[in-house]
Amino acid sequence: MNRLIAGLAWLLFAMSAANAQTPIRVGVATAGGTTMPALVISDQKLDEKHGLKIEWVRLDQNALQKAFALRQFDVSIAEVASDLIRQRARGDKVTALYSGIMANVYVVTKKDAPYSNFGDLKGKKVGVYSLTSSSTAALIKILRERWKLEMRKDFEIVVAPPPVLVGLLQKGDIEAMVNVDPLVLRTLESGGYKQIMDVDAAWQELTGSRLMVTTIAAWDDFTKKNPDQIRSLIRAYREAVDYIAKNPQAYASTGFIKMSGLKETPEIIKTFNERFTKLYTGKWDQALIDANKAVFDTAIELGNLESVPNDWYSFEYAK
Repeated sequence: MNRLIAGLAWLLFAMSAANAQTPIRVGVATAGGTTMPALVISDQKLDEKHGLKIEWVRLDQNALQKAFALRQFDVSIAEVASDLIRQRARGDKVTALYSGIMANVYVVTKKDAPYSNFGDLKGKKVGVYSLTSSSTAALIKILRERWKLEMRKDFEIVVAPPPVLVGLLQKGDIEAMVNVDPLVLRTLESGGYKQIMDVDAAWQELTGSRLMVTTIAAWDDFTKKNPDQIRSLIRAYREAVDYIAKNPQAYASTGFIKMSGLKETPEIIKTFNERFTKLYTGKWDQALIDANKAVFDTAIELGNLESVPNDWYSFEYAK
């Protein structure tokens, strides 16, 4: 009997060890706010701590979205919420399992420009990186509520990739740009520019909640076959977020500041802590989902989403 029990114990241990060494392919963007938790997970060996062997699939954000939709990997820690909802609505069995980052979207003009808020830009050329993103839908809602303005009617909108927007602003081809960190931060640090709006802060003023941009998401069949790996990944992510909040120096030690094109000075580390740490809420609850419903409703009205399936998210694996 003792031999049988010992044999079963060894078998369970072997199975557990094998499972721990089964790689999980996880998508993450090569730049921007979603990158930092992944860097901390690797740097602090949180994957090993939680029994995971992660193969990171690092792509720029647009390529990452396409690759996840084509199922080149099963899990993404940087899946744009509106893209996931669009996928789910068309029949793809993908689900958001935890919050990613909140909006790191800002409005920037030249320092000597006569604009102090977005409403002042009425009738002017404004550059945006997307007309279909959640952040743009939120911005449209904010413009309507605060200034009774319509983005497509009351402004000359120029759509271009984030790096191109910086060049357009520098040349004076646009009066303002709606863009993301770290591009915005690099622009501000170069001198001659000012930030006139933080979209997430404006959304909080309007709704009382954060503006969610990305989620941790996975294909449903993978999640059902590997529930423990998913739970472990979320635990590792949560721990990374907590580590970032307590250790601002991590922005330098992980190489994130250098990757963002800036020098690792005490002032820059302080700025990164102020601008990035707030993106990682560590929250995933119904209140966050409900507060972002207005974003998705606006996206439907604009024709960017057809519908919002009730089952696009789950709290089961974050318990």
